[in-house]
Amino acid sequence: MDRLAEKRVVSDQVSFIGTMNIAAAAAQYTHAQLKNPAASGKILLLRRVVIAAGAGMIVGIGRYDGDLASLSAAVANKRIGSTVANVGQVRFANNAAKLLTAFKHVAVPTNDARSYSFPSPFVISAGQGIGVFAGTVQVEMFATFEWDELAG
Repeated sequence: MDRLAEKRVVSDQVSFIGTMNIAAAAAQYTHAQLKNPAASGKILLLRRVVIAAGAGMIVGIGRYDGDLASLSAAVANKRIGSTVANVGQVRFANNAAKLLTAFKHVAVPTNDARSYSFPSPFVISAGQGIGVFAGTVQVEMFATFEWDELAG
């Protein structure tokens, strides 16, 4: 993003961060998602995903347009003190099967985190979502999404 665009995002107070901790569940894959609700009227620009885990694993990143079961309340505007609310939803779930097909895989070492910044923002239109999932069952996973919201 060039400096002028970055300045606009900051002044418009449309940059957000959302995080969650998905507990391990027996014989279940952990999933996290950034979802743009169907009637949001916005476009989400996903800039970065950070994934951490207590156990080493491969994490998949891919598209998932359904709503994962639980909604995380841990979302903040990156302009401290701003009252502008987000439309993007940070969601999570455990499931016996992997719910999405990965277009990217990231290795996360034991007791470590990996950050993946997209070369250009990943555009998420209304009704669409991007998710991450642990490639191993019964693994606790932490996930953080960083995104901007623009009129769409």
